[in-house]
Amino acid sequence: MVHPSKRTPSCIGQTHPPQLPWSALSYPTNSHLHQPNHPILLQSFDHLQCRRSTIPIPIFGPAMNWPELRERIFCIAIGCIATSTLFLVGRLYHDDVALSLLSKASAWIPETMHSTAKLPSIPLNTQNSNDTPAHDGYAFATFLGPRHIPAKERVLAGHEDPYFVGARILAYQLLHAPDTKSNIPFVVLVPHGVDEEKKRRLQADGAIVQEVDRVDPGNVVTTQERWVDVIDKFRLWQMTQFERIAFLDADVVLLKRIDKLFDDPAAELQATAQEGNDWEANVLPSHYVLAGSAGTAPNHDWPPEYPFPWYMNAGVFVLRPDLKLFDYYMSLMHLPDLPFDPLFPEQNLLFYAHRGDGPMPWRQIDSKWVTHKTTVKDIKGGVHIAHEHFWEPQHKSVGAFLMGKKKEMEKFWAERDA
Repeated sequence: MVHPSKRTPSCIGQTHPPQLPWSALSYPTNSHLHQPNHPILLQSFDHLQCRRSTIPIPIFGPAMNWPELRERIFCIAIGCIATSTLFLVGRLYHDDVALSLLSKASAWIPETMHSTAKLPSIPLNTQNSNDTPAHDGYAFATFLGPRHIPAKERVLAGHEDPYFVGARILAYQLLHAPDTKSNIPFVVLVPHGVDEEKKRRLQADGAIVQEVDRVDPGNVVTTQERWVDVIDKFRLWQMTQFERIAFLDADVVLLKRIDKLFDDPAAELQATAQEGNDWEANVLPSHYVLAGSAGTAPNHDWPPEYPFPWYMNAGVFVLRPDLKLFDYYMSLMHLPDLPFDPLFPEQNLLFYAHRGDGPMPWRQIDSKWVTHKTTVKDIKGGVHIAHEHFWEPQHKSVGAFLMGKKKEMEKFWAERDA
């Protein structure tokens, strides 16, 4: 018999699962929510003290009593703004109600409520089974664009978009896998043009899918079609509801829990130097955060050394969202003579904006966090993140191990969706 807490709510895995606007619910800055097609259940809870943190989303049947309800908690990380009044919002789907906590400030209140039944107050437990504390204002994020994927890569990834699969692996590892899960919300940034079914699947996996407008590339033109969309990553700097965001490319695989990445000394707030040119002095923020890692050579030892220690790889980094910094990045794209090579659009722009001899140099995180072209020696040494294609790794000796993470994710959801 499956323990009640392990059961999957019957609304998960249906042919037409409930289409709650999770991204809208997740971001209190949205001014409205689209009206769902199904009935709404809304119940207010007054005087709940909620700090800006991750909040559990329970899913339960309306006929359940409170003990059964507590056993059926199905946690999905979601951001919540500090408030003294919260609304419980959801809608009926067969015998289940999908619920989310949403701040009063952004709640869309229907004129006719489906039910006014009084529900018991839900304790806001922000700790998972591993007692990993929730972090105020932190988020993990990845990016999924409507990019062109070469046929060879699709074949190696099982005839799927490998970056979509990679985003799903990250969602599983950050939100569900016992060895790596966290209470920190996981955001998938998607520009317009990404397939709707992919977005629905990522939402069902527990990710916060945040649709964004395309960034005007200005004079940034890459010759590589697969990297045309990556400049949309700069929308991360507009997500000021978060204090820090740890960005992870969709082709990385977690080997250990990475919550402490936010505590790396390199991710501390830095003061912008004042010796830049007059133009930069007027447009740059007074403080910033950009902590990442230089790339490791294909054949490296453990701990790794960096052949180009001044050049940050944009696959894993911690940032502080800042609208002024976003505007600065956009202005660089529109310079008539680009001061960087646009071949790797976002990576080289970040390299220039945060160059070592500039006013905002990036900082190197501890080598334990990530290696590129990951080796068996790295894994045995304790690296936390493998920045390596699970479908075609540089070192074939790690192929079965990385592909095993994909199979682990697929098995988890096959059992949940059954």
